[in-house]
Amino acid sequence: MDLAEIEEVEEQEGTGLRVSMLQLQTGSQLEPLKVQALPRNYSGPPLRDQDVALLEARAAPLQHYAQDCWKPCNGSGWCEDFCGQGNACCRIGYDTDSDPPECRMIEFYPILHAHTCVFPSGVTPPPTESCKEPRYGNQTMTLYHQTSHEIGPLILKNGFRAGFRGWCGGAIYFARTPEATESKTSALDSHKGFMIEAVVKLGNIRNMSSTCDAWMTGKKLHKDGYDSVTFNPVDGDEFVIYCSDQVLSAKRIPWKE
Repeated sequence: MDLAEIEEVEEQEGTGLRVSMLQLQTGSQLEPLKVQALPRNYSGPPLRDQDVALLEARAAPLQHYAQDCWKPCNGSGWCEDFCGQGNACCRIGYDTDSDPPECRMIEFYPILHAHTCVFPSGVTPPPTESCKEPRYGNQTMTLYHQTSHEIGPLILKNGFRAGFRGWCGGAIYFARTPEATESKTSALDSHKGFMIEAVVKLGNIRNMSSTCDAWMTGKKLHKDGYDSVTFNPVDGDEFVIYCSDQVLSAKRIPWKE
């Protein structure tokens, strides 16, 4: 059976959506695998519906989309530097016996003929290099994060993931109380209806100005001797971490619709 990937990207008139269809060619027959709609202003690669939800949950987008990652990643497996945080280099049907666990949990491949960057669902990625370093403090707090009913279960299942933009850069953001999350879920990437209560290890906290620093990263923060950031963008304190393992526990709590 010959495998080939055909990708069509077109504008759907009058809907404001971009439609992406991925098809698998088997002989002379074309079998559509999926049709998915994305917001017109979305600039990333075509994604499956569940990957869109993960993107909204601030999962890191695939880097070097549909490119061969075998050499840059030194083979199969997690490959943060080339593919992006939480992403891996895998190939469909390459070697199911020796493939690492993360390559056995792939639901969508951008290309089928080579190793490429993919998102392993249901597998917790290893921490970034700076997250592996010793922490500077042990202070913990119970904090709150509000999201949608679609994204909330994904977070509880797969864990929080640092995003790729925000007041303090790509990070994980929490509020001091459930009520405080209401004004903080009006941003572009925010959603409402599903409340998460989390015990977070904040460690040594760095106080930042009301505008924080959009170019802040975990690596820079840790180099300065801090584990987390707090700032107040006028509507109440926010607490920011860059390592998902600082979330010690998380659960859903009742919240108004």
